[in-house]
Amino acid sequence: ISGRFNGKNIRSISENGSFTIDVAMPSVSGEHALVLALDNLPTNANDMTDPDEATIWFVVDATSPSISEVIAPRLGATLSLDSLSDVLVEFRIQEEISMQQEGLMLNWQVRRVDSDMPLAEGMVGAEFSDSRNSGNAIPAHGLIDLSNVLPMEAYEDQLVLDIWVIGQDSAGIAFS
Repeated sequence: ISGRFNGKNIRSISENGSFTIDVAMPSVSGEHALVLALDNLPTNANDMTDPDEATIWFVVDATSPSISEVIAPRLGATLSLDSLSDVLVEFRIQEEISMQQEGLMLNWQVRRVDSDMPLAEGMVGAEFSDSRNSGNAIPAHGLIDLSNVLPMEAYEDQLVLDIWVIGQDSAGIAFS
């Protein structure tokens, strides 16, 4: 059996119809083809293998997903007290190969504007807003209930809601 992968020729010996080929995966994201062919055939034998069926594609994902845009709430937006029970956080994810929805979490913390110490914090599940799981703008969202996390007197101070997303793409690479 002969093959070509990433510009390198590879050979293997077939025993009883089975063979093994070792390839080193490239560190460059994208699709990489391993093209196989029969080699050292007997005289007058023809390889009738369909080249499309003798091609194996490997997908390499070398980049981490990232948040490309936060749609809502916008940076600097003021949240009214009556909207705290359902704060919709909408964002876009950039992932070139495939994003995994399982384990996608929206983390949040509420703090005073002049402090890094959280007054309350938590996390909720996030999900894709449509069926796309790859591209520059995968729509996603999560819903946060802040209505009962702080005593009313805490709202007399100027507060900040910090949010961040955790999760990973289908290759297991976490958000950057």
